[in-house]
Amino acid sequence: MGVRQLKQDSSLEDRLSHLLCELCVDWGFCIPPADAQRIASTKTLAADQFAHAVLTAEGFVAEYEKRWFVQIRQRFVDRFGQEIRAEDQAARVRFGSKPAIL
Repeated sequence: MGVRQLKQDSSLEDRLSHLLCELCVDWGFCIPPADAQRIASTKTLAADQFAHAVLTAEGFVAEYEKRWFVQIRQRFVDRFGQEIRAEDQAARVRFGSKPAIL
């Protein structure tokens, strides 16, 4: 079983939720729904913030989980770049452009 396909014009919240589902399926980081909702509904999110939030929600001390921090952070960067903003995502969907890598 894998993660469902994501539509091209999905909202930032849907895209972040999708990434969180991938982390659950691929690596077992199945964080509580309230934490997943809080992370996914963030309007501006940097790769480091995302990795820290996932590890903290999973009950880890992010500073001690260097290997996981790097892997989760890289998965975010591969998908969104260093940082993602809701308004940038909305413009990308509206105009069909790729997100800027910051």
